[in-house]
Amino acid sequence: MDIGKAGSEADQTFSERLNTFSGIGEEKINTVPFEGSWTPGQLAQHIVLSAGGFVNLLNGPVKETERSPEANVGMLRSLFLNFDTKMKSPDFIVPEQKNYDKQKLTMVHSGHQCSQPPQILNKMVRNLSTPVHW
Repeated sequence: MDIGKAGSEADQTFSERLNTFSGIGEEKINTVPFEGSWTPGQLAQHIVLSAGGFVNLLNGPVKETERSPEANVGMLRSLFLNFDTKMKSPDFIVPEQKNYDKQKLTMVHSGHQCSQPPQILNKMVRNLSTPVHW
């Protein structure tokens, strides 16, 4: 597995999501775009909650893998990049139904500074032995 490439892809993905979110007007952050959908604010919070799980995962108990680190990459890409499929989120990463503040979503999560999630994830990917906290 090319750790540098994985870190670069993580940086690019988070930067693209942040740019997309930044382009949404404040008046639309808490507007449901279509029935059964989350607001952009809820979607951003869902991503923050999901990404926070990576920190716990990478800092948790680990053991050497018996498979190639790239073994499931194709399956995960096809799963998460298939926008025709609607999935149900696990309860622990379902965003609260409330009015979200656009700036706070991009800057702070759980009292920790989180203004640069791409760099944080990149650091985690590049040096998996170093605990990283948001």
